[in-house]
Amino acid sequence: MAENQIVRVGVGIWVTNYRNQLLLGKRLSEHGNGTWAPPGGHLEYAETPLNCAVRELE
Repeated sequence: MAENQIVRVGVGIWVTNYRNQLLLGKRLSEHGNGTWAPPGGHLEYAETPLNCAVRELE
């Protein structure tokens, strides 16, 4: 791997209710703007996947 390459890790969360409906949000970022997606995002440096999931759900 070249020195200028960065490994990016993403976390996605499936949240359903008792009726098996999936929580979705409308994307605001440049990537996928206006489309619907489950909560999630990039893992920050030294962050655990669980902490990332909690942060993204907030």
